[in-house]
Amino acid sequence: MRKRIPFLIIALLCVAFAVVCILAILNQNSENNVFLMRFTQLTFLLYAIGGSVLWIYALVKAIQNKVISESEKICWVLAIIFLNLLGGLLFLCFGNKKSSSNSMGFVRPKM
Repeated sequence: MRKRIPFLIIALLCVAFAVVCILAILNQNSENNVFLMRFTQLTFLLYAIGGSVLWIYALVKAIQNKVISESEKICWVLAIIFLNLLGGLLFLCFGNKKSSSNSMGFVRPKM
């Protein structure tokens, strides 16, 4: 769970920053707001590039994941493709299983 927290924090910060930029665009006047317009455009560009990189990374991780079953893999790949950034964040937070150990780190004995 501790490894998932940074992804959630980054996602929430990105969403909050995008909302602030959208509100800045909606509240701007046409006078002397060139700096605000350039800042907002740059912010959206960085957000789009970061989201695309995260989306491609999540898609590659989902395809190469050998721990999850094939049906799970297909579901995650479809979720990442159709939900874009949200699907990538959901996979990296909840679907990226590392091993078959339980939450305490102990390996379950096979019977």
